[in-house]
Amino acid sequence: MAFIILRMIYYVLAGLILVNVILSWIPSAQWHPLGRLLLRITEPLLKPFRRLLPPVSVSGYVGIDFSPILCLAVLFVAYHIAAVIIAKF
Repeated sequence: MAFIILRMIYYVLAGLILVNVILSWIPSAQWHPLGRLLLRITEPLLKPFRRLLPPVSVSGYVGIDFSPILCLAVLFVAYHIAAVIIAKF
């Protein structure tokens, strides 16, 4: 049962981060109520990774944010470590 809950939390967080990435390409999405809700959920997860890996400027115009990739990688590793720990009990 704990493994199912862990998997569900992992998939929901990963999905929300991916939706946030896709919506970041649509400028007006951040003003929509669902966009703001999504930002409130995902921003606390992404903020520490943005401090470690700030957006990269390309030609001084566009910033490419690699922090969601780093956050997803850390979530993936944490999920698998927690799954191994749960499987031992």
